[in-house]
Amino acid sequence: MRTIKSDILGELKQKGQIAGWWGSVPIEIPFFDHKKMQINYGEFLPEEDPKFIEEADQAVKAFLQKSIEDRASISHLVHKNCMDFLNQIVLRPSDQVFIDMKDQNEIWKHVKPMRHGGINLSRRPHRDQDIYLEINCRCGWEDEHGLKLVFRQGRQITRVSAMDGCLTDADAHGTLDTEDKLLHKFK
Repeated sequence: MRTIKSDILGELKQKGQIAGWWGSVPIEIPFFDHKKMQINYGEFLPEEDPKFIEEADQAVKAFLQKSIEDRASISHLVHKNCMDFLNQIVLRPSDQVFIDMKDQNEIWKHVKPMRHGGINLSRRPHRDQDIYLEINCRCGWEDEHGLKLVFRQGRQITRVSAMDGCLTDADAHGTLDTEDKLLHKFK
């Protein structure tokens, strides 16, 4: 089994027979109350993208500095994702808890990051070709597609959406990056 070396995560092992996917041992994630999660570097071959590990390490380092307070600062975006979804469906009795929510920070009680495969870093395949860190979660309002949080360079939230395979809203909707509200705010 092949391995790669990260200055931040140590040795990452190739995930099964999947070329281009590498997984760490689970580490504590301050953003999620120090829950242990595996971090994956994906969709890259070291011989084809020699700068990937260095750039991904910088993104992981930036993300690991994020705390519960940083999580609270994006509660409004996660709450909006929930409300937007609920406004498109026939409500179930179990959805009332979200409608009655008084504090948007309560939304996190209904978000569970996936332990394995929950945090993935990959390079956007076109346009800016930057490193994006995405966190895949289960959530109480969207059983089928869950919730995805995306941080460009691990530093700044640039997408809150269902798990749809896209790193940006611009990619998902086929629009310009300047039309992507969160991506356009990236500094």
